[in-house]
Parts: sequence; C-alpha cells; structure tokens
Amino acid sequence: MVLFLKFFLKTPIFNLEVFMQKVIVFKDIKNKRWTVWSQDRTKHLGYMDELFMQNVTFFVDERKRQKIIKSKKRFPHAWIIGTLSKKSLKTNKQIVYNPYLFKHFVEKSSNKSRFKAKNVYLNKEGLVFC
Repeated sequence: MVLFLKFFLKTPIFNLEVFMQKVIVFKDIKNKRWTVWSQDRTKHLGYMDELFMQNVTFFVDERKRQKIIKSKKRFPHAWIIGTLSKKSLKTNKQIVYNPYLFKHFVEKSSNKSRFKAKNVYLNKEGLVFC
C-alpha cells in the first residue's frame, strides 16, 4: 500500500484529486503495466503497477475481439471501468480474460461470467481479483 501511494505522489499527473474519479484501465502489453485513462478517454493519466478500484464494470468490445481472433494480433479491446481507490480492498476471487477462450471476463475457478464487481485489485503480474 505504501509503494502504491508513493507512486502517485511521485508522479506529477497523479495527485489526490485523481482518487475517487471514474477511470478506464487496461493492461498495456508492451510495458506490462496498467494504463489509466479518464472516463471520457480524453486524458491519459499514466501507468501503474498495481491499483485498487471500486464499483467496477468489465467491458469487452466484441467487434475488436473478433478482429483479434482473425488477425492473431493483440491490441486493447477489453477494459475495466471504475473508481480509483486509495485503500486496500478485500478481494479473493481471481478474474481472467482470454479473447480466444471467453467473450467476457470470467472467474478463474468457475468460468462464470463477470460484468460487475464492488471491489477490485489489479496487481503487478496483471492479475485481477474481486
């Protein structure tokens, strides 16, 4: 948690006003970090190794997913939309997404589709827990 806050305080674009703001997040394939955009996608807020979010919606663009399946090239087409949070949230279920296997984000243990979650933790390895 301390490292998480240090990252925000050292990065000029991330100040305390960013927290409790609705954002769009996706995993950047090249730098292996979470990319954070403003909800209206007009402002790139930066990259993060890990973050906590509340009131989350998992979104997959089906048209772009089909394009990925045909071309076998990876590009952003699945997002996590929610409110950034400063505090650690209790999470225990791992959420996964693979465009070749699933149309939606799913719980790893049961393959049950997930569209929303109250609390989410996104870690350095690119894993999502809710």
